[in-house]
Amino acid sequence: MASFVVRVERIRDILSAWQAQMAKIYGPPTCNPGRLGLIKIQWTDRHKLGSLSHPYFKMKKELVQGFDEDRWDRIQWFYYCDNDYGNTLRLYDSEHLASSNPRQTYLELRNQRGGRRVDDRVIFRGENLGGESESLKDFFRNTFSDYWPAGAAPSETRPPWTRVIDVMGMYCEDRTHYFETKNRALGTP
Repeated sequence: MASFVVRVERIRDILSAWQAQMAKIYGPPTCNPGRLGLIKIQWTDRHKLGSLSHPYFKMKKELVQGFDEDRWDRIQWFYYCDNDYGNTLRLYDSEHLASSNPRQTYLELRNQRGGRRVDDRVIFRGENLGGESESLKDFFRNTFSDYWPAGAAPSETRPPWTRVIDVMGMYCEDRTHYFETKNRALGTP
């Protein structure tokens, strides 16, 4: 699995770019609003899909709408995972978690594993999108303002980024602290 620390200036722009690229390749999607505010965008044209099995994106409507609020402009650092099964974007921010209804905002929010908190805090999931090294996955990664492998993420809060830290091996509390420190350093409200 490839995991990255990524910087996203506007989350909606990234999701729109991903959806537009998928539509360019696989044609228009279907959008299925589901229970608990789930939005599922799926591509089903068998002629254009080839060997892919119905690629799709999932996210919660409340999350996408919430990122239109100015108070979340400071959140620009996320944890991104990309493998043969799909992509996830994870948000580690205590204030955001406390001010939202997690069941209406997060797709996956686990609590415990081995006595430690390991909240996955998945806000976006894409599945059946091809292998890690395929051009579509490269396109997704290249839409981020900046990205680094999670095993060698920048430890400083501002450039030049010369020291690295392993974010992939961290538990939830440590990841939350790492991302909150980065987001506070941006100086946005």
